[in-house]
Amino acid sequence: IAEVSISVQTKLLLAGDAEIGVANAPLLEPEHFRILDQQEEHFVLAAGISKDRFGMDEAPVTLDELHNVPVVLSRGCADLFLQACDARALQPDVLSICTTRTAALVWAQANRACAVVPKQPGTQGGMRYHPLIDPPLSVYRSLVIVRDRPLTKPAYNFLQFHHYLPADLM
Repeated sequence: IAEVSISVQTKLLLAGDAEIGVANAPLLEPEHFRILDQQEEHFVLAAGISKDRFGMDEAPVTLDELHNVPVVLSRGCADLFLQACDARALQPDVLSICTTRTAALVWAQANRACAVVPKQPGTQGGMRYHPLIDPPLSVYRSLVIVRDRPLTKPAYNFLQFHHYLPADLM
């Protein structure tokens, strides 16, 4: 199990070096993959509590409110976030586009910037997560395998145990 960019994950899966992927960004070459499960994840603005300028209650934040706020983006959020800003003629103060969600959150935890990331269960302490609204933005986290490739017994057992094994693979 490793956290890697979607491009690296695509290469590992297609090369046969990995069998199961959890994609946190739009899939590259989606025609090669079979999606076994998918969950929508809405974008949030993660802020370290000591530098949170948006309030104590994790109130929603609009793109317009990010004017002059340094932000870092996780790679999976970057394109959609920047397109939404461009559509509104906004120029976000982007300090970095991080390879992973975890890397973006490190910036926020260190109070260097706010992080735009997909909301996931098990949030880290010392942070506030403000839903990004107007417009609401989201990506899908997908459990995938390579289409038409047989699974090894351990991969098969894992998917069966977690009830993700489709009937046609049983």
